Amino acid sequence: MLHTLIVMAFGFLAASANAAAIQANPAEGPKEFAARYAPNDASEVVHVAPVSAWNLNKPLIVAFYQYPVSYADKSKNYGDSPNESEVLGVVFVPISPTEYRRFEIDGYGPEGANAEINSFFFARTDKTSDEKLFVMVSWHTNNGVLYSTYVYDKPQLTSVTTKLTYLKELSQRFGLECDYCSEGDKPGKPAKFKKAAHVKAELKELIK
Repeated sequence: MLHTLIVMAFGFLAASANAAAIQANPAEGPKEFAARYAPNDASEVVHVAPVSAWNLNKPLIVAFYQYPVSYADKSKNYGDSPNESEVLGVVFVPISPTEYRRFEIDGYGPEGANAEINSFFFARTDKTSDEKLFVMVSWHTNNGVLYSTYVYDKPQLTSVTTKLTYLKELSQRFGLECDYCSEGDKPGKPAKFKKAAHVKAELKELIK
């Protein structure tokens, strides 16, 4: 029994070490760093930025990659249209002066048009919690522009997980909206949460 527990412990430590093994090159900038750890050979870095968040000793790096849907997870059933793409978000969290842990944020697929990242930011949702990551996405369809805001929790660096936790209930507070999308003879209405300022104003009401 003791032998089994020791083997399991070493296995857990090995998995944790492998999850953390992303080395930074002091000579490269954030975009070069993100490109070096792209999810596949067809990826293009469409957004990347160092951000001070989560009370870390140095900025984390948030990157978004775009690639054809043929490279996406097949379980998402995007199809294989050469004109459609997925945008994948990744956050690189510093764990030492020269190392990062890579966490997948989410993949945003086509919804009548390819996804575009409008904004991302970190904000608290109450007076005591850690900052959450907010990602604002849009799709410019023939019927209007769709907007959606996705919210994710801060990862536990001691965990072997490699993906951020999606906060469904909080995300649904902002919903999937269509800006002036008509429904038959009914004129469309403006979307409420199109910009980061709109979401942040709602958060102020949430944490009063």
